[in-house]
Amino acid sequence: MSDLKKILEDNGKEAVQLYRQSLRDNDRVATGDTSQSIRYEVKETNKSTTTLTLYALDHIRFLETGMSPTDVASNPPIFDQITRWANARGINRTANSIIRGLYQNGYEGTPDLITSVDESIENNILNDIKQSSKS
Repeated sequence: MSDLKKILEDNGKEAVQLYRQSLRDNDRVATGDTSQSIRYEVKETNKSTTTLTLYALDHIRFLETGMSPTDVASNPPIFDQITRWANARGINRTANSIIRGLYQNGYEGTPDLITSVDESIENNILNDIKQSSKS
């Protein structure tokens, strides 16, 4: 395994754990679906290109950035997600009333939920590469 691939593998594992921890620390885990969807992949496409890609359910971005009423209207699968979330949280309101509130008000989001981890992992990778090149 190349040094770069090992660096990306190690940081991919750490990134998954940090993202999941950020969701827990910010009380953004109800069903666990979003947290469990976070994964990584390291690919060597040729001798000079190795990439780290992180994946998660698409709606994870809304947990940080929030949703405007327009975002809610243009995201039909959100109804099922809201229903599962409400059931997991024991919320007695129906998903319809929650969706109606989102259509009217949107959702503010949780600043730095994802980007703080992004910055940390990017810095770790750069530092690891610098250390590796010194050896």
